[in-house]
Amino acid sequence: MSPRQPLVLATLLCPSLQSQGETPPQRYDYSYQLYQEDDDRIKIESHHLRGQIELNDATSFRFQWLHDRNQRPPQVLPSEGLAHAMTH
Repeated sequence: MSPRQPLVLATLLCPSLQSQGETPPQRYDYSYQLYQEDDDRIKIESHHLRGQIELNDATSFRFQWLHDRNQRPPQVLPSEGLAHAMTH
């Protein structure tokens, strides 16, 4: 995510920022989590971004973005696994 994208939205929400040419105060928090079980049975990666842009003394714009990527092996129903084991 480009750091300039939130500023574009901020200037649309508060036109006074366009005329003054100022960059409003901003805060961002990024986190990453990885959960992985033995033998790569389940693997989950998460990226989380939170931000806040102060438009003026009384108004701020807050947002959060979450991206999860889950990797799991194909699931086999118990009856399918039993049928496969009995034929081999």
